[in-house]
Amino acid sequence: MALAHAGIKTCLLDFNLAAPDIATFFKIEGVPGIELLAANPFSPSLVMDVLVKVNEYLYVLPGPMDTTNPYFEDGKVGKILDFLLSQFPVLIADTPPEFWTDERLKELFERADRVYSILTQSSFSEEEAKDYAPQYIMCGVKPDQIGLILNMYDPELRDPRKIEASFSVNLKVKDKNSLPRIEAIIPVNYRENVKGTHEGKVVDLDKGYNQIHHVVQKIAQLAGYSYEILSAGRLEENNPKQGFLKKLFQKFKKDV
Repeated sequence: MALAHAGIKTCLLDFNLAAPDIATFFKIEGVPGIELLAANPFSPSLVMDVLVKVNEYLYVLPGPMDTTNPYFEDGKVGKILDFLLSQFPVLIADTPPEFWTDERLKELFERADRVYSILTQSSFSEEEAKDYAPQYIMCGVKPDQIGLILNMYDPELRDPRKIEASFSVNLKVKDKNSLPRIEAIIPVNYRENVKGTHEGKVVDLDKGYNQIHHVVQKIAQLAGYSYEILSAGRLEENNPKQGFLKKLFQKFKKDV
């Protein structure tokens, strides 16, 4: 949504095929989803027909809308992705937590320029994170293509640096600078986030302290676009009223 707001044409793909929810967020109903592409021979026009236009710059490829878990023959996911890559400068795909158990997603990860893992400060998340990085590598993703987002951050809980270290503990790399790093720290704002799911909104996206803009800026750069602070409705960098989280993130990056 931030990329679209900045005028960068973006397509959001729901590849969480067993538990799709992007259509729910955008109130998409009464249309076929990705299951239609699985059931028919590949056709560029059919792919475009399944896309749902959210606004001028944001399109959605809904997950299964008929509650099925569709079967894709080998190579079809790749054909769909390659076609969409020719139509959009940015594709963003949502995948299930245990992505490595779904063979259909291998063709997606092989084409990924950047992969993000969403982590929390819970012991469960930290323990599971130890297995994530090697699974990405098995899917063809390089360590320096992986970024981390710490969600629901609470300053009184686990130090972000320990969570970051846990993620990479099973990665064997020669250059430590290529290890995945936390690129955004999103604070706890549970009530507003839940409210946002009912309104199709991302909380605080237009405010300077939402660090998701760090991620969006990197994605835009990978696509060859400039993502400026003010064009995204953010506060100026020299704003003296910058929030605690922004200061923390700046300190965290400096310390690392």
